Amino acid sequence: MARRKHRAKALVAGWWRVVAVLCGVLAVAGVATAVVLWRSGDEAPGAGATPAPERVVGISTPVAGGQVSQVERLVGTVRGLRAGEEVWVLIRRAAAQEAYYPASGPCLTAGEALTCPDVTIGGTASTGTFELVPVVVDGDGQRALVDYLRGAGKQSSGPGLAGVPRGTVAQGPTVTVSRRP
Repeated sequence: MARRKHRAKALVAGWWRVVAVLCGVLAVAGVATAVVLWRSGDEAPGAGATPAPERVVGISTPVAGGQVSQVERLVGTVRGLRAGEEVWVLIRRAAAQEAYYPASGPCLTAGEALTCPDVTIGGTASTGTFELVPVVVDGDGQRALVDYLRGAGKQSSGPGLAGVPRGTVAQGPTVTVSRRP
């Protein structure tokens, strides 16, 4: 009987050693994995990773509430633009249900400076109040705008877009301007 008790104690003590060794091996493997990921440039969430800058786009000229001619040069700023993204300006009459019309192409960017040359405001309408909406679009948004312009043709402005295109990743504040005769 004494021999059985001794053997049982030895087995229990043996299992605890196995469990302790297994826990130690798993801990070392976890630390090694973390070191490999850190050295390869992948950081654990919350481990000091710097978030990407927020995309910000805005129009400074023409000024909100100002009067404009049919063709204007828009000037503004953009921050946080990522590779493959562009800034476009959408124009619509100042009413909630009106369609958006993209300017003739993407704006030019140099650092944080934004320039949109030769933007037609209001099409053939001689007067009215119009909204200028700067948007940052990714590849999907760019394709949607270019496809719209191709479909609209040279002689027609087309039906307009019901909303900002799919692929819009940021939208700046709307600038409302007026055209008077």
